[in-house]
Order: sequence, then structure tokens, then C-alpha cells
Amino acid sequence: MAAGLPRGPFGRFVLVAAVLVFIFSFAHYMNVVPDSVRLTTSTPEEPNKIPVEQEAKGPEPGPEPDRPPPDYSAAPQCIPELDHLKRLGLTSNIKLTRRCIKPVFSTSAPQSSPADPNVGGVDRDAVANITQPLLSSPPVDVNLLACGSIADDYIPCEPFKLAVPDPYPERAGQYDHLLFAIATSSERLKTAKPHFAHWMAKSGSPLIALLTDRPDEESGQTQAQLEAEQATAWPALVDDFAAAGIQLLLVRPHDPSHSVPQSHMMVILDMLAHVRARRMAAASEHAGGGAGLAHGDTQWLGILDDDTFLPAIEPLSAALRAHDHTRPAYLGDLSESFAATRFGMAAFGGAGIFLSVPLAEELEPHLGDCLSGRGGDMQLMECVHDHTHARLERVKGLQQQDMKGSLDGFFESGWRFLTLHHWKSWYSAPVLDMARVALVCGGCFLQRWRFPDFGTGPRNRTDVGDWESEGAADSSKADVVFTNGYSIVRYPNGAPELSLMEGTWEGAETKDYRWSLGPIRPKMGREDKTTWRLVESMVDEKNGGLTQTYVLKDDAGHDAVDEVIELVWDPR
Repeated sequence: MAAGLPRGPFGRFVLVAAVLVFIFSFAHYMNVVPDSVRLTTSTPEEPNKIPVEQEAKGPEPGPEPDRPPPDYSAAPQCIPELDHLKRLGLTSNIKLTRRCIKPVFSTSAPQSSPADPNVGGVDRDAVANITQPLLSSPPVDVNLLACGSIADDYIPCEPFKLAVPDPYPERAGQYDHLLFAIATSSERLKTAKPHFAHWMAKSGSPLIALLTDRPDEESGQTQAQLEAEQATAWPALVDDFAAAGIQLLLVRPHDPSHSVPQSHMMVILDMLAHVRARRMAAASEHAGGGAGLAHGDTQWLGILDDDTFLPAIEPLSAALRAHDHTRPAYLGDLSESFAATRFGMAAFGGAGIFLSVPLAEELEPHLGDCLSGRGGDMQLMECVHDHTHARLERVKGLQQQDMKGSLDGFFESGWRFLTLHHWKSWYSAPVLDMARVALVCGGCFLQRWRFPDFGTGPRNRTDVGDWESEGAADSSKADVVFTNGYSIVRYPNGAPELSLMEGTWEGAETKDYRWSLGPIRPKMGREDKTTWRLVESMVDEKNGGLTQTYVLKDDAGHDAVDEVIELVWDPR
């Protein structure tokens, strides 16, 4: 018998029992863990990519009509307020309603309820009950193929006041204590620029991008030829980001053989090099008789995925201030999926991993030895556990979003989110358009208000669509809930318990998400909920105002008429 195997009947019994325990445990794992969060093999370009068969299923935001968009090539040009609708894939005939929102900021809003200390006189987390309907005018019929003669005042835009938090302060480099890094390809970096610019522009926070491009094997490109090509292309890429208000620093992998997950951890070395160069520059200026650089020292190193999105940098900075950056600190959060947390109490990179500089310096001599096949998040966790006394400090609002399908319930919950993730792979959401309202009223992103039904009297049958029919439920029971930046929802039988998150995503009915997002209420049917989802937000470059476009797609086939609600926000 081979050395090390158990001898005798009892030993064989122990071995058989151990094998059975493993088999039953694996079977249980395959039964209870949603497909979307099972461990998968990463690809070099996309470390968090889900299997092809999962991606092909696509998001499930609701029934989406399968129809070709109208051909507007020969249509006359409309006024700008209408012309932008042609690119949204709407039916040529639409019903359009518009409302002009005049934000009343918290510093001037009346104190009517216990206030959140961060937003003055506005309780951002409460669902405010508004006595007037969100929409009071009937919709206007618009033919986008023949709207050239429509004048500016054809579509009414009655003013409406909403109490909101104060705008965030203008960015003027005051977030330079934060340093961010990603490991990605040059093409994915270019695609991600608008999303990084939304929250990084003029912040003073540098972005280090470790580019994982590999030689083109089909053309026989060598590593030397790739680096020569990069030397030509990189300056233009840096300039492109600089024009968007971002200081971009490009670096290469520390070893060409490193996988993307390994580079995800090794970029810590580049971050520390930047911190030290910055310190030396400050010391040199001070020694030369200057007052030192205007910025302070780097406090936090943020390691992100290239699809990590911040609705705003300001609340993240505020959340990090609650932690001590002068000691070794490991910040982040777990996955919403309990199944994923079983692999380790790790900060998940899609949600954002934040290391204090002292912790990064403790890890520095061990990073090369910590490389493993487990992936960036788990190998970094193990490195922290094996070589430091730091342990994960959870930061509420950092979202890994290991969730697939329709995330209506997640976004309509009114929760505050510091980061979002997986928005273009595991589910689909226009996060950049969604979060633009934060430029107007700061923490008002995903703030909720409850209104009575659209309009009054007979308008209940005509406002923004024909929902009612003879014998329909009493429309006085209907509620309308506006989740800022995501949706306008009409509940014909009254709003549900809005303090509970609606389980609209795949696997929400299991126990897997209750620990982090519960209590979770059941998903509602179409007969109980009609949703206009945000599809676009446009900033008025002249005055800083914002127009949000919410759409309800009609699935009536040839006679379909999409319904559009536009909310026009006054500038901050």
C-alpha cells in the first residue's frame, strides 16, 4: 500500500467517508450557488468575464420589443429638444410628456423630518410623499418622422419643486489623497474613458493603468515590436485622458507571463512608486525654499476593475475618512452573494479594494511570492492574511454586484451606492446616464419620491399612455414612485412596501442574497407595475441643466407607440 494512505478497516472507512463528504458538498454547492457566481476560469483580457452561455442569455429588464428602428435619414430636422429622441430606438410616433424640475437644495429646504446629517434639511433616505402628481399635463403626440414644424413651446414643461441634497463642491484637485489603479487592455481603457471622466475629472486623483496587451500571435508580432508600438501610441492616450481632466499613468506588466488577475495585484508596486515619487517632489520643492506642493500625501490606494463605476467620488472620499489611513488597513466589501463569500473574506475588486499606504508597504516585499492561481481578489486577501495583521474592514456601499438579469429592484431600493460593477456584462444599465443627475444635486442620485397618480380626473386614462379601461381598478389607489436617475413606476393598486428591496434579478428568490440585501420582497408582475426606465441624460453645456429621458416601450407590434417622460432639471 502506498505510503500515507490509511491502513486497516477503520482507516478505509475514514477515507470513504471523506470522499462522500466531498461529493455531497460539491453537489450541494452546484445546487445552491447561482450560476452567475460560481468560480469560472478567467480570460486574460477580462478577468471577471462570465461564461459565454451566461452572457448570451442577456439582461432581463422587461419585455423589449423586437423591431427595427425607424429610418430617419430623409426626415426633416427637429428642434434639439426632440431631435435627440431619434437615436433612442423609439417608435416613430410617441407620446411625450415633459416636466421642469426646480431643485430646492437642503440648505434652503424646510426642516420637516429628521435630517440626514450629510444633507441638511432633506432626509435623503426617506421616500418623500408628494401631494401633487409628478405629471399634470396630458401627453403630446409627436411624429419623429415629421416634427420639423414643431415649435419650442409645443410641449409644455410646467415647473415642479423637489427638495434635494446640496450639490457636491466643485472639484478643484481636492481628492489627490486618493490614487486609483486598474489592470486592463488599451482598447478597454479607451472605451472606459467617459465613465472614468464622470467621477475623476478635475478631482486630482491620478489613475494608473497597467496595460495587459499581448503581442499579436497571428501577425507574428514580438514583445519588442509591441512595446515599440506602445511607445508611439501611449502619449496620445495620456493626452486624451488629460483633455478629459484625468491624470493617466501607463505602465507595463511586471512580467510578460503574468495573467490579468496577477497584474491586478502587482500594480500595487506601481502605486507605491508613484507615492514615493510624489513625496520626493514635495520634499525637493520644500527644500528649494517653496512652501511645498499644494496637495497632501496619498492616503488610500484604490484597486478597481475597468468596469467599476463611481456615481460620484465625493461620497467615496467621505466614507474612507471614517477609517485610519495612518495604520495598515484593508478596506472593501464582500459580494452580495453569500455563495461567493464562502471562498474567502476578501474585498472584491469590482466593488473596489482600498489599501492604506502602510499596508501596501508591508505587502511590498511579499507580492511576488503571493501570486497564485486563485485570482486577484483572493490572492491579495491571502497575502494580507499571511504577511500582515490587517483584516477586512467592510465599507457599506461598495457593490460587487454578482447579479444577473433585471436589477430594477436593486436600483429602485433607494440605497446609496458608492460603486457599481458588472453593468455591461452580467446585467445592462446606462450607469453613466443614470448618475449624471449627481452633478446637479449630489446625493439625490436614486433618491425616491411617491406621488399620486398621473394627472387628475379623466387624465388618469390619457396621461402617458392608456392604462385604464372600463371596469379597471379605481385609479385613486394608484401610486407613482420616482427613483431619480433610474425609473418612474406606476403601481395601479398602490405602492408595495418600499422599505424592502424587490427581488427582480436571477436567484433573488433563493437565500443567497438575503444576508446582504434582505429582507427581499417578491418580484411584481406587469399587471402590478408599469415602468419607464431612464435611457439617456443630457447636460446642457450652456447653462448646466440636465434632461433625463425615461421610456416605456410599447410591445403592440405595428401599431406600437412608445411613451416618453422627460424631466428637465434646472442647473445647480
